[in-house]
Amino acid sequence: MVSDGRAGGDGRTDGPPLDGGPDRAQLILIGAIAIAVVIVGLAVVTNSLLVTQTSGSTDAALQSNNADQFDFQSRADLQSLFLRMNHRHRNLSASELATVVDRNATVYSRLLSESSVASGGETVNVTYDNDSSAFGDRLVQANDAPMTDSDGSASWRPISSVNTRAIGWFTMNVNVDATSEEPTQVIVENGTGETITYEISKSGSDVLVESDVSTGGSSSVVCSPSRDRVLLDFEAGESATGDCEFDSITAIEGPVFLDIEDGDELVTKYELVANDTLTSPADYEPCLAGGTPADAAEPCTAPAVWTANVSVQFTGSQVSYTNQYNVSVYGDSA
Repeated sequence: MVSDGRAGGDGRTDGPPLDGGPDRAQLILIGAIAIAVVIVGLAVVTNSLLVTQTSGSTDAALQSNNADQFDFQSRADLQSLFLRMNHRHRNLSASELATVVDRNATVYSRLLSESSVASGGETVNVTYDNDSSAFGDRLVQANDAPMTDSDGSASWRPISSVNTRAIGWFTMNVNVDATSEEPTQVIVENGTGETITYEISKSGSDVLVESDVSTGGSSSVVCSPSRDRVLLDFEAGESATGDCEFDSITAIEGPVFLDIEDGDELVTKYELVANDTLTSPADYEPCLAGGTPADAAEPCTAPAVWTANVSVQFTGSQVSYTNQYNVSVYGDSA
């Protein structure tokens, strides 16, 4: 469990879980969602400060409430922003991703500070610390292709059973017309032998998703396409349009390993984000190797911020503090 307390000076604390993060299935719309969340966050913080200042109150309790709102909302906004940055680019090195994330965090902090100053309120600031953050791998196939490994093997293991990992994001953007009526199996298993098995296939003009949880429960649902595509979110256990629901991979406790069987029957784009290293680096080419982008129709790995270390600073006439938080970009992951 993480704590909600503010620490004086430069004390480091972990913040409470942030609810209301963006729907992972909305990969296509994540940029717009993140921008909207940041704008709303700025409005919430700015309006809160305005109310206090225009009322003429110097009561420490009111200023403390402003500080609490800023503290929570800024971390929620940064969580959405970091998520967007992780999925915006494929061909970035770890250092290039760090530059992009830091630059966007700096822009957000400046906008937030300018809004606060313009309202006659307190001074606020947020800072991203890349060196103190934790990272994961994003296994991504950016163009339509069978769900095989880089050598064309239809049965393969994206996440090793030797090095099980927490999964923070797993989506497929299925090309319905090109997919076979023969199923592809996706098998998720944890260290105690609990499993979730998915079978994904074409059914008429739709996608059939069958799921079976070893601890009990199964489902068989038909997911309707939009423009011959179905976006499946295995973290949320539903399609992007919400017209079908199935068992989420969070039904079993992580960390997990993951197997693909008969991946040549399924034509899709996909993204899978896991903490730390997915498997041996030799098994997957980086999406940017020696300055040359990998083939977009083959799986490759890109860096992703898994836990972002951020400092938030609030300075007012009655309340001043600096807190350091570890913000989980993918929330509570399996």
